[in-house]
Amino acid sequence: MVETLTDNRNRTAANMRHYFDKFGGNLGQMGCVGFMFTQKGVIVVDLEDADPDQLMMDALDAGAEDFDAGEEAAQVTTDPDNFTAVCNALEEKGYKFISADVA
Repeated sequence: MVETLTDNRNRTAANMRHYFDKFGGNLGQMGCVGFMFTQKGVIVVDLEDADPDQLMMDALDAGAEDFDAGEEAAQVTTDPDNFTAVCNALEEKGYKFISADVA
């Protein structure tokens, strides 16, 4: 699956079709495999100055769906509709993000 950002859909589609053809791939119709994937909001929080247990409680209270803490960072997973609210709630609590995106 390829996701692009463009100001000219026709040019981008032609370029992508060329790349797929060049390497033996196939450019399917728009949305032909999208049903096989689920979009989620993913927020990666730096744990350098944060308590993982408190972060977990704050994230879940803000509406996060899942939480996974590692050694240096924690990943907070949200529904795309709650992504902005969870980001804002964690920012207000002073957490530092490594990345935050809907994917």
